[in-house]
Amino acid sequence: MKHLSNKIQRPILFLSFAIFLLLIAVRCKGGGAPDYINDDSGSTNSSIDIPPLTGNVPLEIPFPKNFDFNSPPISARPFFDIFSWEMFVALSWPTEGNNRGVPKNPTDESTFLNMTNTTPVVWVSYKNQFDLFGQKDQRPSAWNSWDNPVNPCEGSSTINHVFGTAKGATLNGNEIDEAFSFPLIDQEKNYTLFEMRYNKEQYNFVRGQDDDPSSWLYLKKNLVNKWIETKDSIVMPESSAPDTYGALMVKAAWKELTDRDNAEDYYVINEEVYDSYGGCSTKTMGLVGIHLVQKLKGFEQWIWSSFEHRNNIPGQGSQEPYSFNNGTDTPATTGGWANRPDGTAAVDTNDRVATQVTRFNEIPTTPKDSSTVDINRIYQERLKNTVWKNYQLVITQWPTNSESFIIYGNPGGIYPEGSGDPFPVNGCTNTAAETYFQSPNDATGKGGNSCISCHYQTSQSDFSWSLTLRSH
Repeated sequence: MKHLSNKIQRPILFLSFAIFLLLIAVRCKGGGAPDYINDDSGSTNSSIDIPPLTGNVPLEIPFPKNFDFNSPPISARPFFDIFSWEMFVALSWPTEGNNRGVPKNPTDESTFLNMTNTTPVVWVSYKNQFDLFGQKDQRPSAWNSWDNPVNPCEGSSTINHVFGTAKGATLNGNEIDEAFSFPLIDQEKNYTLFEMRYNKEQYNFVRGQDDDPSSWLYLKKNLVNKWIETKDSIVMPESSAPDTYGALMVKAAWKELTDRDNAEDYYVINEEVYDSYGGCSTKTMGLVGIHLVQKLKGFEQWIWSSFEHRNNIPGQGSQEPYSFNNGTDTPATTGGWANRPDGTAAVDTNDRVATQVTRFNEIPTTPKDSSTVDINRIYQERLKNTVWKNYQLVITQWPTNSESFIIYGNPGGIYPEGSGDPFPVNGCTNTAAETYFQSPNDATGKGGNSCISCHYQTSQSDFSWSLTLRSH
């Protein structure tokens, strides 16, 4: 494998006004990953247009025809951010009945713009982690089935939201925690709950073929055999234009809505759910954070997009009441948090203390006039009559040189050069999902404070912690 350090190139030109006007006119076909250096400088004076809203998941980055792939990665940020928003819109599109992952009228914008904040959407119809890894000694159900051999709620025909994650053959007790961390307690002293979901391509890849038990990768023995067989890492299917869909995973964070919240500001579910501290109960939950991760041709270390509800904490575009901040400077935060729980076990409501959260890594304000903040404004205006105007992209991270991949832990397998030289290198965190790892100091020993740096440690499973830890 080649290393970026062997092929560093200097930035040549920044984007011009004319190039940005070509943003939507032409899409780069068949695209490999651009070979950048990690230089976080540069600006562009431009007008940004966005593609039509569609329920079709994007399969390429919307680079303009004359984009200079030798330019620094910050010049590409607007296009990756637009890609992130395209994915967010497509996955938040209303579903076609009970057909998992199928958008309703995907080319009709009115279908999306006229939906309510409780309309079932595409990503919520994806199979969840319990469907795949929580079925004990039973085979996970087929993609379009809504019934599981193992059901955590007796008497319920369908449980679509199993919060927490399946570890081995059981749901263990500390599944309210953030990844490798502690619980997040909102201002009403309720626990934030998490779920992981997979699209059809990723689910079926791990579930395997009915007639080939050796392909059932949710079983640890088969996963290990696959590692041995390939002498490398497993490779999940990748997406590519014009119509090949590959692996896509979603991690979502939800809060329990109370009288303190305006439910109309959130995407909401109101149904029976399972969580490891409360068991089975009907809850009204609002979406507060979501990671969208797609494996795209030319970007073998995946593209990582992270969104938050704008009212999670004070800052860019937010309004009170905040979900994870009391609206004052007390207690003061260090590294973006205060009042972290003392342990990972659930405690009674009276013994909980609300976590105070601030943003340690600001939403990018560069390049000038086409930053992540600018792209957010454009989409929020476009979606102003929908609940989705209340969500914002906080970061997109992507590999700038996928060819530099070396399995973590192998000679040369160190971050960032062994992991495709991601951009940005660090500081890619979500306040509702990586609350306590926002600073480099807090993230030391936990995989770093970026998506790719953390998941690189499980590169043998194609950057999937769930496959590494939850196969049984």
